[in-house]
Amino acid sequence: EGARTVVVQDAFLTETARAADVVLPVAILIERSGSLVGADGIRRPMRRAVTPPGGVPGDGEVFVEVACRLGGALPVGPALEEEVAALIAKAERRSAARFPTPRYTVAPASGAGLMLDASPQLFHSGSTTRRSAALQDLAPAVVVRMAPEEARRIGVASGDTVRLASGGKEVLLRLRTDPRVRTGQLMAMWTCGNDGIGALSPSDDDTTWVEVRRSR
Repeated sequence: EGARTVVVQDAFLTETARAADVVLPVAILIERSGSLVGADGIRRPMRRAVTPPGGVPGDGEVFVEVACRLGGALPVGPALEEEVAALIAKAERRSAARFPTPRYTVAPASGAGLMLDASPQLFHSGSTTRRSAALQDLAPAVVVRMAPEEARRIGVASGDTVRLASGGKEVLLRLRTDPRVRTGQLMAMWTCGNDGIGALSPSDDDTTWVEVRRSR
C-alpha cells in the first residue's frame, strides 16, 4: 500500500496482482519448454504439454524483455547455456553443505507460551498450486506439530483439535505429536492463503509465542 509503483508477475490474478499498477502474465510450468536446475545442482529438461493461452511468455522471456527496455541485457541462447553450465560445475565442486545444530538465543517471557516455527509447505505454497485439485488432494492437511512430552504437559493428544492464540488472533488446527520437535516449540506448515497460520506470524523477524489449549 505504501509503494509508489507495484509490478506483479504471475500466472493468475492474485490479491496482490489486483492491487498492482502493472501485471505481467506468464505461462505456468506445463506451458513452457526448457530446463530446471534443482537445489541438488542437477539440470532436468521440461517439455511443454499445453499451449499457453494467448501465447503468454515464460518468466525468462519477461526478464529478458524488461532488462532490454531498461537499457540492460541478460544472456540468451549460447551465452545463457555457458553461464548455466559454469554455475552447475561450480555447484558440483562444492562439498555437501553441513548445517550446525541451531542454537536458540531467544528466551520466552514467563507464561509466554510456545515458540511457533511456521514455514511454507514445500512445493505447495504459490498461486498456481492452490488452483490444482490434484495437488490439493496430494498435499497433507495442515497440522501443528508438538513434542510428545509437551503435549502431555498441556493435556492434549495427537489427533486433537487445538486452539493457537497470539496477538489477539486464534487459529484452530489438528495436532500431531512429533518427537523431532523440540520441547517448547511448535511447528506448522502453511499453504498460501488458505489456513490462517500466517496470521499468527509477524511480518518482521520477531519471534512468535503462541498459547495452546485444547479446543472444546
